[in-house]
Amino acid sequence: MKIKIEVDVEYLSDEGSIDDQVKDAIAAKIVDQINEGSISSLAATAEKMINDRAYTLVDDVFKRIMDEPIAITDNWGKVQKEYKNTETMIKDRFDKFMLERVDNEGRASSYGDHQTRMDLIIRKQLDKTAKEFTTNAVKEVTEKIKSVLSDDLKLALGDRLINMMEIDKVLHSKKLNP
Repeated sequence: MKIKIEVDVEYLSDEGSIDDQVKDAIAAKIVDQINEGSISSLAATAEKMINDRAYTLVDDVFKRIMDEPIAITDNWGKVQKEYKNTETMIKDRFDKFMLERVDNEGRASSYGDHQTRMDLIIRKQLDKTAKEFTTNAVKEVTEKIKSVLSDDLKLALGDRLINMMEIDKVLHSKKLNP
């Protein structure tokens, strides 16, 4: 802790020396600053303790609520469905949601022979993956074809150009040979 002390001496009296007045002023300042620092420190410590305790209490209550049995009732209070805890209820509802019959847009439908929501999700993911794979494969094959055709075309054009200009005859002629 760092303490900065400023002392104002207003007047000198016969009752005490300047040393006594400075000592008293320094002591008062130190007490004030220690009190302020202590209060701030205690407030921060108390706040942390309260927050930690609150988190612990909330976690305990949440765990207890999650472990309690749940009963779903109708409007008259008659129990329709019972679950041993919240996790079981959530899993059951999720299973029903994923196995619900839906149309191609994912909307619940009881008409016709529609697939389950899980089948729709899997099919859409497979379609997406297949499309990406096909696009990449076509791109790679196209680039390879362009490369091979470009090299073959260069060779073929080079041969035709040599034939058209009759460079091979010039190379074998006696004018170039000594």
